[in-house]
Amino acid sequence: QFFELVGFLAETYPHQECMLPYDLFHRIFESMLYGMSHHSARVSKCCLHGITSLFKEQNSSKAMQTHLHSHAEIYDECVHKIFVSVVFQDHIIDRMESARSAILQLGAADFARMQGLVKKIASSVHLSQQQRLLTAFEKLLRPEVVVTDTATGLEGRTNRTAFKELFTEFVKDIQSFLVMR
Repeated sequence: QFFELVGFLAETYPHQECMLPYDLFHRIFESMLYGMSHHSARVSKCCLHGITSLFKEQNSSKAMQTHLHSHAEIYDECVHKIFVSVVFQDHIIDRMESARSAILQLGAADFARMQGLVKKIASSVHLSQQQRLLTAFEKLLRPEVVVTDTATGLEGRTNRTAFKELFTEFVKDIQSFLVMR
């Protein structure tokens, strides 16, 4: 229930949570990172929704800018954990929508940094799988879709729909060769 509460608070009050002193913010954020890889899909989804809300707030108001500027590793750790601890696992099917939303908001927050991080993630897999994973990441992380996610109206909906299709294809592709069982 703790993780559900933490995720709920981040989802409901993202601006206020972003304004917390860094030490408190970081402890809550770390809890959500831990919870998103929880064996319970419900707990994982709550934490992923919380992370999505925080980065959605960042994209609209730059509320987390102070934390991200002085502690860039929180972004790096979040991207790494979402892919390695959630997306690359066989239980991703239960968390597809939540993980997709979080990745889209993280990508919109700092697309260039995310591209560098996914290259680093790809370099950590077996050599025989690196190129295939990089190709899958290139198909998924298209700037015209990810960076413009913050658009509203028809353009925003179109981009989210396009990313949904790209993410589903990405998961199917990596499931065939990379998923850690």
